[in-house]
Amino acid sequence: MDIRNHYSLKGNNTFGMDVVADCYIEYDTRPELLQIIRMAGHGQLPKPLLHIGAGSNILFTQDFHGTVLRSKIKGIDRVDKAALLKVGAGEKWEDVCDFCAREGIWGIENLSIIPGEVGGAVAQNIGAYGVEIKDVIQSVEAYSLTTGEKKIFTNNECKFGYRTSVFNTQYSDWAIITATLDLSYNPKPNIEYGELKNVIAKYHHRKPEQVDIRYVTQMDIREAILEIRGAKLPDPKNLGNAGSFFKNPYVEKNVYEAIAKDFPDAPHYPQPDGREKLSAAWLIDKCGWKGAVHKGAKCYDKQPLVIVNTGNAKATDIMELAREIQVSVYNRFGVNLKPEVKYV
Repeated sequence: MDIRNHYSLKGNNTFGMDVVADCYIEYDTRPELLQIIRMAGHGQLPKPLLHIGAGSNILFTQDFHGTVLRSKIKGIDRVDKAALLKVGAGEKWEDVCDFCAREGIWGIENLSIIPGEVGGAVAQNIGAYGVEIKDVIQSVEAYSLTTGEKKIFTNNECKFGYRTSVFNTQYSDWAIITATLDLSYNPKPNIEYGELKNVIAKYHHRKPEQVDIRYVTQMDIREAILEIRGAKLPDPKNLGNAGSFFKNPYVEKNVYEAIAKDFPDAPHYPQPDGREKLSAAWLIDKCGWKGAVHKGAKCYDKQPLVIVNTGNAKATDIMELAREIQVSVYNRFGVNLKPEVKYV
């Protein structure tokens, strides 16, 4: 167990905010986590406790007066002969996707190249190209940061929603230890997302409607996603960012129809409940924000859904730019954009 006081979190968040935590602890085992919980209960550690992963979806707005925890529990273990995998919360998510591709295990290939660790991926219910992690979660092992109670959450008990779960509420009481993924050895390519299908069609030298799904491989999907993401998303090592800053909004059908009168080509995805899912990137772009700079923050040139730290941005720069974008989109389209990034 590694305990550090007055610790800079600059290397623990992809925005590169140089804030300080009163205490920072990395733990490698369940007993170590339980020891931390006991220490906090006895007043030996500053509160509150905040559990983070790789910090790829956090904006630290100020120094954190409490204790920041990070799991280093790893492992990718087969539960049985089926494609049931138990993975440690501290594993890099992309390493899990790579393992599955090499082992011929299907189900999460569409979630390739997403930064972060398994614990954060579950808490955030990451999603991309028509797939969410909730689609493959069988159960999640977690411990209460208050009592030390161990609980195995079923999929339903995780209360997954669009980029939400019971684990990513403000200062959630639960620390994820492992997640069990229910995957498959049977090929199940999902390439219905238009951009993904177009790139794969190029690999197969076909028109999108001519792609034979039987011949689409996991490597096709992973390479296509790498190409798509590489073309429009900045590397946090070069430009601090947290990927998509805003969630794609779900709106009532009449709201979409009002937009479609002026913009019949507006991207939209009908939902089972009658609502429409809109593209936040398209809305932001139509409001003219692509490439716009506000102090040290910038709306990324290639993908307006991303706000970047140009080098010395303060958290207030990023929040102010985000707020201006929200007001602009609401004034023009009547749509509220909600941050996907968590302010701490």
